[in-house]
Amino acid sequence: MPASSSESTQPLSTPTAIVIHPTEGRTLTAFGSTLQFKLEGSHTRNSLTLGLAITPPPGSPLHVPGSSTRGGPDQGASGSAP
Repeated sequence: MPASSSESTQPLSTPTAIVIHPTEGRTLTAFGSTLQFKLEGSHTRNSLTLGLAITPPPGSPLHVPGSSTRGGPDQGASGSAP
C-alpha cells in the first residue's frame, strides 16, 4: 500500500551513531575470499549496506574469454572440444 503524502513528509528521526568494532559484523567466506558486513539494512532502514571484501594474494583468478572449462559454444557439455 503506498504511503500517504503526510507519511512521506514527516521528518526523519534523529540520527544515531553506530560503532562497529573490527571483529564485528556478519562474515561470509567463499572461494578463499571473506566478506564482512559492517552495516546492513537493519542498521540503516534498508538504505545502505557496507562491507569489506578480503581476498588474499594472489587474488581471484582473472577471467579469460574462451578459457572456460564448464563447456560453452565451442565446447561440448563435458568441457572438451567436439
